[in-house]
Amino acid sequence: MKNTTRITETATITDRINALESIMAHAILFHEIEGATTDDSFLPTIDTILNEYRDRLEYLNKSKEYMVHFKGGGWNTVYGVDEESAFSAAQLEFEEPGKTTCIVQSVSIATKSGIEAAMRLFY
Repeated sequence: MKNTTRITETATITDRINALESIMAHAILFHEIEGATTDDSFLPTIDTILNEYRDRLEYLNKSKEYMVHFKGGGWNTVYGVDEESAFSAAQLEFEEPGKTTCIVQSVSIATKSGIEAAMRLFY
């Protein structure tokens, strides 16, 4: 995921969380004022949606493992919250100024099957 996409999605999800929390607060307050005569059966559904959005927000902002692909072949892994941060981390970790032996070509989100396939190259 690109940095701009992650930032945009983070802002959208944060807005939705704030809106749903506001609806929940108003519904609970209204229920307390009106008593048990109001229908609040939608509250568990809103709570479920809130938890899903909070989980997505947490995922967007935590580090994920990325596979680093080098020019001329080879690979390794680094961590980053998005492709740009992983690419920068890979350059800092693997590239040496003035040397062309280990140049980072690209990064991609690491998957179990991708790492297993890359590991088979060593056998």
